[in-house]
Amino acid sequence: VYHLPCFRFFSTPLLLRQRKMALPVAIFVSLLILVLLAVAGTLSPGPHIADLNILLPPLMTNPVQYRLLGSDGCFSWTWDHHDLLSVQPEYNGSIHCSTSALLMSIAPYSHRKETAVYANDLRTGTMIRCKVIIDKIFKIKIFHQAVKIDLDELATMLSEHLMKKVDRFQNRKICLSELHPLGSVFLVLGLRFFIHSSSPGPGLIPDQHTNWLNAEENLFSSLVGLPVSWELIPKSLESNNIHHLIHVPLKETPLSDCVSGFCGDLDIQVKLEEKNMLRTVTITIMEAMSLDPPSPVFVTVGAVIYYCLKIIHQNSSRVIELPSPHHQWSVHNSSVARVDSMMGIVRALQLGMTNVIVEDIRVYGHLQTSALHVVLPEKLSLFLVPVTSSFDLVEGVDLIHSANDTDLMLEGNNFDFWDIMPVPTNATEKYGWKNSRLFKPYAVGEGVLTAFLFYLSQTKEESLKAVQKIAVCSQVKFSIREKLDSVEVIRIPWAPGVYQQAQLMAVGGCGKLLWLSSDDSTVSVSASGLILARRPGRSTVKVVSAFDLLNYDEVVVEIMIPSSMNVLPFYPVEAEVGTELTAAVTLKTFDGNLFYQCDAFNSFIRWSVVSKSKTFKALNATGNKCEGNMLALTESYKQSYGQPCAWACLLAHGTGRAMLHATFSIESHSPLYSIDGAFILETAFPIAAYTPLVAYQAGDGNKFGGYWIDIPKIDNFIEDSCSTGLDELYLVPGSAMNVHLCGGPDRWDQHVKYIETVEVVSEQDEYMKDGIQVQRRLSAGRRSYQIVCVSLGKFKLLFSQGNLVGVDHPIASIAKLELFIVCGFPSSITIVTNQPANTHDIIEAAAKADRGPDLVRTCPITVANGCTIRIAAVGLHSKIKAFANSSSLCLSWELVGCEDLAYWSENESCKSSNNNNWERSLVLRNTSGLCIIRAAVTGFSDAVLGHFFRKEYLQLESLKSMLTDAFRLQLVTSLRVVPESVLLIFDPEAKVNLSISGGTCLLDAVTNDTKVAQISVTDCSHLLLSPRGLGLLW
Repeated sequence: VYHLPCFRFFSTPLLLRQRKMALPVAIFVSLLILVLLAVAGTLSPGPHIADLNILLPPLMTNPVQYRLLGSDGCFSWTWDHHDLLSVQPEYNGSIHCSTSALLMSIAPYSHRKETAVYANDLRTGTMIRCKVIIDKIFKIKIFHQAVKIDLDELATMLSEHLMKKVDRFQNRKICLSELHPLGSVFLVLGLRFFIHSSSPGPGLIPDQHTNWLNAEENLFSSLVGLPVSWELIPKSLESNNIHHLIHVPLKETPLSDCVSGFCGDLDIQVKLEEKNMLRTVTITIMEAMSLDPPSPVFVTVGAVIYYCLKIIHQNSSRVIELPSPHHQWSVHNSSVARVDSMMGIVRALQLGMTNVIVEDIRVYGHLQTSALHVVLPEKLSLFLVPVTSSFDLVEGVDLIHSANDTDLMLEGNNFDFWDIMPVPTNATEKYGWKNSRLFKPYAVGEGVLTAFLFYLSQTKEESLKAVQKIAVCSQVKFSIREKLDSVEVIRIPWAPGVYQQAQLMAVGGCGKLLWLSSDDSTVSVSASGLILARRPGRSTVKVVSAFDLLNYDEVVVEIMIPSSMNVLPFYPVEAEVGTELTAAVTLKTFDGNLFYQCDAFNSFIRWSVVSKSKTFKALNATGNKCEGNMLALTESYKQSYGQPCAWACLLAHGTGRAMLHATFSIESHSPLYSIDGAFILETAFPIAAYTPLVAYQAGDGNKFGGYWIDIPKIDNFIEDSCSTGLDELYLVPGSAMNVHLCGGPDRWDQHVKYIETVEVVSEQDEYMKDGIQVQRRLSAGRRSYQIVCVSLGKFKLLFSQGNLVGVDHPIASIAKLELFIVCGFPSSITIVTNQPANTHDIIEAAAKADRGPDLVRTCPITVANGCTIRIAAVGLHSKIKAFANSSSLCLSWELVGCEDLAYWSENESCKSSNNNNWERSLVLRNTSGLCIIRAAVTGFSDAVLGHFFRKEYLQLESLKSMLTDAFRLQLVTSLRVVPESVLLIFDPEAKVNLSISGGTCLLDAVTNDTKVAQISVTDCSHLLLSPRGLGLLW
């Protein structure tokens, strides 16, 4: 909320206030008693200022400055007469607290004047009053310490300005009837002048030691800024008479710039011990008065000013309630203004200048004056004064008073962004906001504020207009406050040779933001908010709106040496082989606090992996993938665990465990920062790599209407590595299959919980999870699961295996595997003939063979007679995927036209799932011929009857016509070559005929070495062998 004082006049003539010493009320006391009281007194606790009375000269060639020092307080400074004195607060190392003020006399001399400066302690509310007297330099009193000096000797010439002789006992505080003393403290500030005797002879030194006095012989508090010239002249004006003295600058002498060995303020304690030494002094006691508004006051014709009278008592100010029986008001020129003698209400009558005077009638001549200027305004200016919600002034903002009864109008063209409201009465009375309005913004935007001032110019009414463009800006604040509201200190690490940067971001304001650091030697900040840690220490970084210096945010940046290194607990310590593992560490202060940013230490921290085998190898940590994964994971946890100061990316390429070490080491010899020798921080933690979790089929479906599995080979693969595994499994309802799990994380230790779970998920209906049953079994020390298909459906098995969160294991490492299970009936079957196993390629070739309308393969299968062959059937899914087990279905076989050609080696039976006729042996007789072999599904085996629901039976019945396959079997005699061996002479004309018996005419004759002989087929029963070189062949 902003308070809007509505006008400020730019014509500012100076007016001097006059105050004279009052004498009638007097107290006579012994000087000896005063001295003893002063010696016995002790300094009271609380805020203090160095001087309570100051004597300054008026404005002459150069203005005279005096530094008024405060202690044990945080001060704001006010003063009565702004036309006599200028007061500039000094902030010594603090942006809020002033501990001294620079006083400057700014008015030329007309007569002796008095004013007062008030030091208000913001912490305790204590007010301390310092009287300031402006008087001219009346005379200079000269004295010296020695008039005769030796050859080459230095003599000191001092110029001093003295106070009244009755005030020789300085720096003493005397309290009488709880009123402040009339006397005060004046310090001796001198100018030194050095003369040097260069040769023997007389000399005249007219200004050896000078005292600068006013008319009452008071000592001036300061003459800093006034030029003083010294001149050395001979004693006689004769031409042959010289003074034999030269001027030596202070810096070329062995002396210091101190008086009698004391520098700065002198606290003189005097104790009189001589008897019969008595002197009295007259002291007048009166109340210090102050008028508000301070002098000078500028108003227009017709304006009414309500003066506020304050008295200073016991280091606090008190407003005198008017009318007061002890105070009377008057004006010096009643034609310019008229005043109510009891209430202090002044009305401006016409243009001109006068003094408003209030007199304490209890003390003769005790006055306080204020210069009143009735003027014509030249310009109307609007300005904002920020206030709090309770209408208190914002610290550091000076209030400028204005007059009452001035016709003021404020208009705004855009009330979407702010409201203009009257100032509450209590705030108006407290601060004198007579011509003000409350400007309350509530939305960001821009608009125009227009003010009209109507005033009287002698007899006619005139007006001034001020148009001010106003932009309502959002509050400037650091972006980090959007996530953390209570950010007061940002900690940045520092080490010798490591200079950390951090980018601070800010939002709000309108347009450009300014960045400032209170100590650039500790923390420097760029124009874009990039801070750099230069050395240990603290600095306040402020971001300020360039258009409103009161719209700012600030944060303390503390630069500290890290004391410990810790592992960030949001990165996993286990990784799957072939994947990357990211590790990171952070730094902490001696008291365990986290740093805001510390990535500059990344290049100084070294990583090493210690393991029995090469489990991990280092990767480039600056790679996009590695660093991107790290930053993405860090963003979620950095508020709790801190920023990564250094990180490493490792590739897991072998199973096993290792120890990962991180070390920060730097050599330094810096006693300034308590670092001497090697500065080392280190940490280590275990990591591990594991193979992916895969499933292997542990059962062979070769005899059960499924495909063949090489169990010994798979067992060797499991021992060596788990590279590929089972993704899906097709089972007929009532059948089962065992699977082995391989890979996944090993158990970490006894303090970390290890889990092995499997979950069944139905893809059709959540309530169909009971469609399959999974039972865990131990098989040769391996993790094995038996999967039983109970009802029709598609299911998904979710296997989970790994370590949960525990000691040295901050992130759970769970390997997961999905295995799809299809419980259903085959859409077709296919027969595998005369093959040792139902391999996938043989099954696929048999399934893709051409068939006629009667589902009989068009091409016969030729085999030699007189042997026993294997014939098996395999169930196929519609996607030509072989079932792993079809043993719950019963299969019947039929031989058509094979009575004299072949017969089954065993009887057909479907009473148990272990004997369900999916694999049979056919005995071939020693005859040749053609017959048909057919297989067909007849139903469920006797072992599973009664275990299924009606829908399984109905679906199987609808598929029986399709679940059949047949092929033609061509029996031939075995091939025979006559003669079985032959010796052939190497000659181009030499040839030999070989006779072929058995088989068919589809002969394919090859030799193992075409360079020895060539074979050509002449007909179905003969081969012609021709030699081509020496050698042996078959």
